[in-house]
Amino acid sequence: MKFSVLFFLTLTFSLNSFARESFEIQLGEKVQILSDKAYRSAKNDRFEAVGNVIITYGQDALYGERAIVEFKAGKATVIGNVRYVSATMTMYGSRIDYDFRDKKMAVHNARVLSDNYTVLGKYIARIDENNIEGTDAEYTTCRDCPESWSILGSDVKITLGEYIRIKGAYIKVNGVIVMYVPYIVLPIKKERETGLLFPSISFNYEESVLFKQPFFWAISESSDMTISPALYGRRGKGGEFQYRQALGEKSWFELDSQGSFDNIWQPGKLTFDETKTTKFRHFSEYEQHLNPTNNLTHHLYVSGMSDLDMVRDYQKFNESKIRGSDTGIEGFFDYRQDFFNLGVESYFRRNLLFENPKGFDHRYVQVLPRVNFDIGQLELFYSDIPLLNRLTFSMNSDFSMFKQNHLSEGNYIRNARRLNAKPRIDWHMGHVGPFKIATSATYDYQGYYFPYEKQGERTFRKSAVLLESEMSLELEKIYGVSFRDSVSYSEIDFKKSKTQLPQKESEDVTDGNLIGKIPVIRADFTEDQVEVINNAYRHTQIFKLKHYQLADKGNTGNQDFLNQIRADDGIGHFDSIDSLREEEFEKSQATSKTDIPLSNTIELQWNNSLIKKVPNKFNPFENEKYLRDNFSYSRIAYFNISQGLDLNAPEGASTSQRLTRLHLATGLSLGSFGFAANEYYFHDNQEHVFNFSVGQTLSIFGYAFSFNYDSNARPINKYMNLNAWLRPTDLFEFSIDRKYNLETESFEKSTYGVIYSPNNNCWKMEVRYSTDEIQKDISFNFLFNYNSGNFVSFQK
Repeated sequence: MKFSVLFFLTLTFSLNSFARESFEIQLGEKVQILSDKAYRSAKNDRFEAVGNVIITYGQDALYGERAIVEFKAGKATVIGNVRYVSATMTMYGSRIDYDFRDKKMAVHNARVLSDNYTVLGKYIARIDENNIEGTDAEYTTCRDCPESWSILGSDVKITLGEYIRIKGAYIKVNGVIVMYVPYIVLPIKKERETGLLFPSISFNYEESVLFKQPFFWAISESSDMTISPALYGRRGKGGEFQYRQALGEKSWFELDSQGSFDNIWQPGKLTFDETKTTKFRHFSEYEQHLNPTNNLTHHLYVSGMSDLDMVRDYQKFNESKIRGSDTGIEGFFDYRQDFFNLGVESYFRRNLLFENPKGFDHRYVQVLPRVNFDIGQLELFYSDIPLLNRLTFSMNSDFSMFKQNHLSEGNYIRNARRLNAKPRIDWHMGHVGPFKIATSATYDYQGYYFPYEKQGERTFRKSAVLLESEMSLELEKIYGVSFRDSVSYSEIDFKKSKTQLPQKESEDVTDGNLIGKIPVIRADFTEDQVEVINNAYRHTQIFKLKHYQLADKGNTGNQDFLNQIRADDGIGHFDSIDSLREEEFEKSQATSKTDIPLSNTIELQWNNSLIKKVPNKFNPFENEKYLRDNFSYSRIAYFNISQGLDLNAPEGASTSQRLTRLHLATGLSLGSFGFAANEYYFHDNQEHVFNFSVGQTLSIFGYAFSFNYDSNARPINKYMNLNAWLRPTDLFEFSIDRKYNLETESFEKSTYGVIYSPNNNCWKMEVRYSTDEIQKDISFNFLFNYNSGNFVSFQK
């Protein structure tokens, strides 16, 4: 590479100071050097700049107190409080050796600053445009506080925009080494990148230290894999595996698995002492979701484990994956059109509440399969004729096969095929004066076939016609108008407003430090505006009088099954559909107990709600924003009452015997404060189902309290839950979460936590102590502001 040199000197003078020399040298019109003084040696073909040196070359810039440029070699050495600036990073140091030909660079006592990380090192060199190597260097994402947390390594290699690789890494917190990792690879890009993630450490009283080191592999933009070798304390070695694949915008699948060579577990063993044999144990789950068209959806979920004790022994892994009291295979296909919906679903599950951890409960009832066919509301008739405004038809139906894996029915019928159909006619009569009147008729039919019963007892049918009539009156009052507007100061009456009219200068503004005067802008050229936001409120009262009537109800067929579904405990039901409609409200389940009896019953409702309407800021340049999107609505208060009256009560029955359950519900939401209460009172036996919750979030304090009471349950449910947190300073946050059983007068679960958050916003540390009826646990959780600016878990 040939360099052409253009040298010229410009000398300027000032009346108030000594002369200052300024040199500018151009090398091939790419290198510029500015300094207070400069010396050029023609013999050695070198140039020396002293004082406030600035060297620019393309997009690179070098700063320092002294610089030596060798023209033949095409190199520069900058000394004294040096700085290198490029489009991707900034480097500080005591000395920079820079090569103009290939842009290689070496920095002594260096500090590298990028958008999302900092590296400190005794010696850092850029070997090419994208790679940097360092010796005895530290890496951190805290730009202003490198001592908060960092990773120190003897050999550090950085690939710009991709990874940082560290050999012999020591993880430091507040300057104290807390962990050693032989080799670690970290992504330094905000997008998904392949590399080692932070290890995970936890402690357990019985099982000692649990350690896990995840490795993340970004296979492609639509798939990734995480492999996590682990040491589960005294239980032994193991690991976790996760694979995720996106198949489209709404289609994906995911595989999660955990395995271990357990040194403690044996079937039926309750102690934590190690055994002489090792058992391989695993828990796996697979989930997929396919949405090839807007009309077709498919979902599949498969989960399984080597033994049922995995739920208890590896709770941290599978706690969020257990969805109920069973695991297994479940899935569905769903096809939708404008007026109907067709679906197929199936379940084959393993009962977790089984005495043999290695066994399978073959008596467990499976659903193989269930076919659903639903018809949306079809409008049969529409007119403006009074009392014949609108007539619609709809239907819900399904066919289900309930089957045990091995036939073992005992006292109950557990294998059946059931057809369930509920066609419905809705007759909207319209308004008669201020009242709105509507009625509906639903034919509720269930037919059963029992393949393993005796001839003549293999069928059962039950049906009923539910007639529901409703007359309602709606009253509403609107307070104010919701709008957003800009109003001129001249239109505001400041005598009635807390806002004071700003004082305007009537004369030109003069100041001793200014040269000349600043003229006042005339009022007719400008006019100050203030934005006014006004909210509106709507109070709605709805009075409803409803009548329920069961007509043409009946059943025929297998009497054993009839007795089975009539039992109060509900054990003989396949699901809630099996209940006899006239006896449904008598069941012990809370959902059916709180329903209004459907046999000739009147229900009176009074529903109140207060709605807040807030104007949104309209943006005419944003697509798909119309008039209906210009406002947001929220319910800030409600109060509802519902009371039923049984018209089939015998003559001479008392008022309490005629009245069905009373339901009261109320709630309030004001900013960060909210509460809700719900009460069911049963007049016949003076029982209650009550729940109450209240909560508020403030700047330094927050709480949530709930109370639940159900006197119908045996034993009585009576619980209090308290969750609260306090942040007295920016450094500490204290939390408490307790569940108290008022019936047994004992705490069922308690959790206490402390979070330490340094002001540097680089990392957090959480310590939690939990205790329940089975175990006690202490957990440590480190959260790091890792690269992307968000806090992620370091230890769990």
